[in-house]
Amino acid sequence: MSLESLYIIGNGFDIYHGISSRYSNFKEYLSDSDSALHDLVEKFIPAQEDWSALETDLARIDVDYVVENASAFLVSYGAE
Repeated sequence: MSLESLYIIGNGFDIYHGISSRYSNFKEYLSDSDSALHDLVEKFIPAQEDWSALETDLARIDVDYVVENASAFLVSYGAE
């Protein structure tokens, strides 16, 4: 008979092992690697200072504000 094991790795495993996977780490990475995208996230997503609730804040994005700001890049319906 062989011994089988099931390992369930949950919340905090990555942090415990020194993996920089917090939203604050992502914010810092994005700021360093793509500051334009970082600025767009800051502008359009009501994320907290450390981005700890980024996923939740995506649900509260102001779509009208995004469309209003993007309208300069959109082609009108009547354009060929």
